[in-house]
Amino acid sequence: GDTFQWKGETCSTREIEDAINPVAPNGIHEVTVYGVQVANSPGRAVMASIVVDRETIQNFDFREFYKSACKNLADFQRPMFLRLKTKIQVTSTFKHKKEELRKQGFDPSRIRDPLFVVDEK
Repeated sequence: GDTFQWKGETCSTREIEDAINPVAPNGIHEVTVYGVQVANSPGRAVMASIVVDRETIQNFDFREFYKSACKNLADFQRPMFLRLKTKIQVTSTFKHKKEELRKQGFDPSRIRDPLFVVDEK
């Protein structure tokens, strides 16, 4: 899996995905994690894109999901951004294509999917 730095720690995308998947409620089919640039911050923040069915998108309870996911993650591993998608592009070997997701980051002018942001205050 990929790794990146956040809050002075090394984040493993596979480790975070493995912690989130077991607590994912019904209607969530896939989770992919990657690091995104945040202005004036060293390293990359944790962002997760989650593949859900259309019904789940309309009824998604971000707070409950986040609370469950965080039980198994250290502070620096917790997603700061969560994007809901109905599909994630994959390679011919079924690996998630994360490069475009990284480039889009959490910029609402570049994405049309529902986006949640954690307010750490």
